Amino acid sequence: MIEHFNVKEKGFEYDARTNLILQSHRKNFTEIKDDERFSLVFLELTKRCNLACTYCYQTAGLIKKNLEKTTDEKYQLLSSLLNSLLQTKKNMRIIFYGGEPLLEFDLLKRLTDFCDKKMVDNGCSISYEIVTNGVLLNEQIVDFLIDKKFITAISMDGNTETMFRNRGINNVLNIECSIKKLHEKGLPAKILATIQKESIFNFENDIDYLLSLPVNTVKFVPCDSLCASLLLSAKEAKKFCNIFESKVKNGE
Repeated sequence: MIEHFNVKEKGFEYDARTNLILQSHRKNFTEIKDDERFSLVFLELTKRCNLACTYCYQTAGLIKKNLEKTTDEKYQLLSSLLNSLLQTKKNMRIIFYGGEPLLEFDLLKRLTDFCDKKMVDNGCSISYEIVTNGVLLNEQIVDFLIDKKFITAISMDGNTETMFRNRGINNVLNIECSIKKLHEKGLPAKILATIQKESIFNFENDIDYLLSLPVNTVKFVPCDSLCASLLLSAKEAKKFCNIFESKVKNGE
């Protein structure tokens, strides 16, 4: 139940398909995970990002960007990894992330072309997901995601005011348009929203805004311990949970 939500360890989400509030642990983006349906393969396309979010490890300077490989080097490395995995795994979901993975859009296309050929040659099944901040989404990229039947997870913390404070984005119209186009094509996006102390006063507006978007899932994840000054207190977390639960139950 939401009343027992541990803000330091868990996120929670509203699933528009079932109208349920669900708890879920944060994902570890460094593993290959197996379940009964398919293997989850997380591929980091780049450590670079086009934003400087206040709570991000990238902004904190904890990565060495000068160690970034070239696109050709990444393709050779990742395609070789996938080829090896496909020797034993016949059902995979590949999750592309970063940094901002759409900064390596050409690499993304090359890797999905590689996988599509493997599906024809080997009879395997591969599906795709991407985690993006949405800023670089345009007609060409959205059409590509639709054509490849991507699950698209967009990092979006709230309305324009919150997005500017957290991510330096002063206009979310392009992201909204991309979300609507994905929905119209039968591939509604997921929203991944980070909640943190500086957004407390705008919690209610952010929840209203995000739940109004035509998406399947809105997942709220608390800022982690890397940014101690932005962590929610137990009282603040409880306030957020109460607002969120009330709005979903009342159908607002």
